[in-house]
Amino acid sequence: MAETDTGLGASRYPALAVGWLLLLLALSGCGGGLQCAPYARRITGVALSGDAGAWWGEAAGRYVRVRWPEPGAILVFRATGRMPAGHVSVVRRVLDSRTILVEHANWEPGRIDRAAPVRDVSRDNDWTLVRVWWRATRSLGTRPYPTYGFILPWSMAHPARNGGEARWTSLGANSACMATPGEPCPADTKRMNSPAGGKRV
Repeated sequence: MAETDTGLGASRYPALAVGWLLLLLALSGCGGGLQCAPYARRITGVALSGDAGAWWGEAAGRYVRVRWPEPGAILVFRATGRMPAGHVSVVRRVLDSRTILVEHANWEPGRIDRAAPVRDVSRDNDWTLVRVWWRATRSLGTRPYPTYGFILPWSMAHPARNGGEARWTSLGANSACMATPGEPCPADTKRMNSPAGGKRV
């Protein structure tokens, strides 16, 4: 029986084919066993499901969507050819008008980062294009990723739930995060008031 060449050398070089598969999963943003969307849902309590990139549309009319970050907000990355499922990250801290620290899963395969810097590189400083910390190089990645904006995980139907506050099990400020960007922060707890601002979309 003749060998079939898929263009990746899958039949002649199985290790190469496996390598390509792992690379594609890494580029998907939410592929693999540990996934970004279930992780973000677990730490925020948001009632959204499906691919991470679809959360923006699913949140319409259910959650407030804004253009600028605040602690606890969910940054939604658009689906792209390199990241077909999109990606979601949860804002831990706003450092300045163009820099935040996020908590997310599987940006790097199989890893949870609890203080990864994300930099807004959009022309108008509207958070529609960002670069994300890449631990392997200990720097921001060179590739920019398009985003929709931020979802505030307080339900529009129940904005005053829990006395107008939301309880988080892992989010919160910690100065050590700034000293060692990209490294995990200790688990902490913070109570945050229900959001008051941000430009709604």
